[in-house]
Order: sequence, then C-alpha cells, then structure tokens
Amino acid sequence: MKGHVRKHGDGWQGVVYQGRGPDGKKRYKYLPVAQTQKQAQRMVNDIIAEMNKGTYIEPTRQTVAEWCREWLELYTRGVSEGTRVWYKDVIERLIAPAIGGIPLAKLTASDVQRWLNNELDQGYAPDTVHGHYRVLRAALLKATRMRKLAVNPLLEVEPPARKREAGKAITAEQAEAFLAAVREHAPYRYTLYLTAMTMGMRRGEILGLRWSDVDFARGMINVRQQLHKSSTVANPKFKEVKTKHGRRDLPMPRMLAEALAIYKVEQDMIKQALGKSYNPYNLVFTTSKGTPIMPCDLTRQYKSLLKKAGVPEIRLHDLRHTNTTWLLEAGVSPNEVARFAGHADPAFTVQKYGHTLEDHLTRPARVIDEILRKKIGG
Repeated sequence: MKGHVRKHGDGWQGVVYQGRGPDGKKRYKYLPVAQTQKQAQRMVNDIIAEMNKGTYIEPTRQTVAEWCREWLELYTRGVSEGTRVWYKDVIERLIAPAIGGIPLAKLTASDVQRWLNNELDQGYAPDTVHGHYRVLRAALLKATRMRKLAVNPLLEVEPPARKREAGKAITAEQAEAFLAAVREHAPYRYTLYLTAMTMGMRRGEILGLRWSDVDFARGMINVRQQLHKSSTVANPKFKEVKTKHGRRDLPMPRMLAEALAIYKVEQDMIKQALGKSYNPYNLVFTTSKGTPIMPCDLTRQYKSLLKKAGVPEIRLHDLRHTNTTWLLEAGVSPNEVARFAGHADPAFTVQKYGHTLEDHLTRPARVIDEILRKKIGG
C-alpha cells in the first residue's frame, strides 16, 4: 500500500493508492486537507497501517437518522409490532431532530451525551431517557458490527441510571374496601378485579383471557395469550405469552371460580340477546358492547375506583405484586410463588420480594423467643 502528500491550495492533502479497479484503472483515496505537510503525512500513514491490518472502515455518507431508519426497516423484524412502533416513534420524534443530521461516521460521545442530558433537563424521567438511549444503542451496535463505524461512540457515554419503581402491596382490609367500591360503582368489573387480585396475572393476560382458557372442571385458568397494549378497539392485537414460564396453568380460589361461573351465565344471556357479533373473540372480560377492553381504559377506571375506595394509589400492576406478597407472607415457598406468577427464575422472586421473605423468616425466631420466655420466665 502506497501513499503520498501533495500541496492543495493553502494546505496539504494525503493521497493513498488503493490498487486497480475492475476496469483496470488505478484507484486513489483522497484524504481531508490538512494544515501542514506533517499532519497530512500522519493521516496517510495511519490509514495505510489500518488497511494493512484489515481494520480500516470506509466512512459512510449516511446520517444518523438515515441509518436508524434503515436499521429499523431491515434488522428489527424479530421484535413485536408494538416494539417496532415504539422504536420508530423514538427515532422520528427524538433522535432525528436532535442528532439525526450528523453523519454517522462523525457522531461523537459528546453529541449523544448532550442529547441525553437535554432530555433529562426537559423533564423526562431517567427510565424514559434510558429507554431512548437503548434504541440508539441497538442501532449503533449493528452499525459497528457491519463495519459502518470503527468505534461505537456510546462506549464513552454515561446514560442515566435506571430507577426501578418498587412494587407496592395493599392490605387485606384495603383490598376489601376496593372491591366494595367496585361492587358499588362498577359491578360489571368486579370479577375482573377479583381475578387480578387472586391470580396475580398481568394486565394483558387478564384482558386476553378467553373462556376456552378457563377450565371449570379442573378449577384452573390456563394463561396462554395476552392483549397487546398497542391494541385499538378496531384492531385488537393478541399474542402468545412471552415465555414458557409465562404459559402456565393456575388453580383458581373457590371464590373466584364461583364468581366466574355466575359472570359467564350473565355474559351468555347478553350474547344470546345480541347475537354472534357480541364478543367474537370469546373473551372473558369485555366492554358492554362485547369488544376487548383497552388497557389504557382499564387503568383509567382503576385509578378512579381507588379514589372512591379511599385506598392509597398504586399501579394496576401492583395488584399482581400484592398477590405475590400475600403468598410469601403466608409461607408459600418462593419456588411455588415463582411458578404461580410466571417468573422464569425463583431467584428473581427472592431478589424482588426479599424484604417480604425477611419479615416472614423472622417469625420462627419470635415464636421461639416467646416459648422460651414463657418456659423460663424471662
């Protein structure tokens, strides 16, 4: 590999000989103009060294936004449709206006850090900003593997730390008050909230539950599908649960089985009156028109019912957290609770609910202390 420098206007330009092309003509690479001959020679030497090592990457003319769009179109087919919609929103609404016009090969860590810091200054939560960062990270990782980038600039970026919101559990008394409020203000949703509280199922799993998944003979609910959060009334989207651990058969408490049986009779009467167009997806829980309940609508109603019940505001997902907490407090083993909740690893259950387990494990010590104090009069 050969190269030389030449005078170019007020500066110096490096020229690297790259051999002959398919047409037999000599091919040259012209480097950016440098201020001094020494600087130009250094660029020539560096590129020749990289070419000899096989590590040289031809700079791409694509901008960051152009590459992100190409990545989204070609390399994200393995993710869910809802995730791809979110990727596109982050790219078009946030990445493109902020750093999208920068040539991909010239993107620096400072460019990205400035963008992330600016989002934090605008009031975005650290978890939200971290999510935006992950979209860019995935796109740039692919660019690096495809040798569009020599070095991934994100190696020097410090994204905001993720702050996981700790789950909250309500007491049995608060649960009773909440269900009483549901009976008074939204009786048609009583069985739905009872399911959430007693089965520890995720919101999408409850809204995607079909009558074919309810086995009254065995007293089981078979968790098989979920309603995706990106669904609309006109276009509901159902998908299989994510993992083999999420695909689970759960025994129903007797009170839930009885409530579901009554609820089914009532729903069958409505269907008989309105015809086959009512509840075409055979869902357990629907709107009064027989259409799927939209996740955002359920969450909105849930918050309203919490206020009416005078119960501290907790996320709808925290009813699942409540269920798991109650089971652990009652002495059910982490292995059994993990299977019931659909956790892939019981260690995750122990880690997430360690405080509950610690409280439970102190009971034997307290019991022994009380026994001994009575026996020895301490």
